[in-house]
Amino acid sequence: MSEVNLGWNALAGLAGISAGCAAATLLVFRRFSDQNAVARARNLAQAHLLEIRLFGDEPLQVLRSQRALVMDQLRLLALLARPLLILAIPMLLLLTELDAIYGNVPLRPGEPAIVTVKLDNPAARNVSLEAPVGIVVETPPVHVIRDNQVSWRIQPLRPLSGLLQIREDGRISTRRITAGWSIVRLEPLFDQRIEISYPTASVLGLPWLVWFFAIAAIAGLLLRGPLRTAI
Repeated sequence: MSEVNLGWNALAGLAGISAGCAAATLLVFRRFSDQNAVARARNLAQAHLLEIRLFGDEPLQVLRSQRALVMDQLRLLALLARPLLILAIPMLLLLTELDAIYGNVPLRPGEPAIVTVKLDNPAARNVSLEAPVGIVVETPPVHVIRDNQVSWRIQPLRPLSGLLQIREDGRISTRRITAGWSIVRLEPLFDQRIEISYPTASVLGLPWLVWFFAIAAIAGLLLRGPLRTAI
């Protein structure tokens, strides 16, 4: 299944989110860290780095500067630990949501896809798939005993959103399935018992995560002065 390029519209939306995230991150660092101490630690690290370059022909001095540089980095990390911990969970949730939007695209009408279910009971015998109207189940279940999985090939006939139902010895599991041509939020793909082979997406040929961190880094450098942060 070929990769889908989301184009410039996706980049524009992603750029706005990334820049906003950079601004919010700087504000959190300014509020929850000692900016004067951060500035001192950063300046010391830069000074010791210059010492390594200036005294490259003096091994003992280089070793002392390298040791001091390591201590500077550890001190800086300690100063930034609090805002980093505050940002960790919101950032994880944001990246999960963005991956659900920009990491994959809905199934393409007329193109086949694979649905795979991880069986709860390895000895299950009666396993079936029920698809919503507009999706054709093209194959009988294919069992992969080694991986304890069952797969089907399906094909959406038109844009839609509905529920797949997996029946496993009377137990019913569901997962939403989406087909179409627009950018929509898909259910997060990790830790899913029912897997759908959605086409992967890129933004102008690159994974969305590359654009996100590149734009955030540039926005952070541009906003560091106006927002008066030392990092």
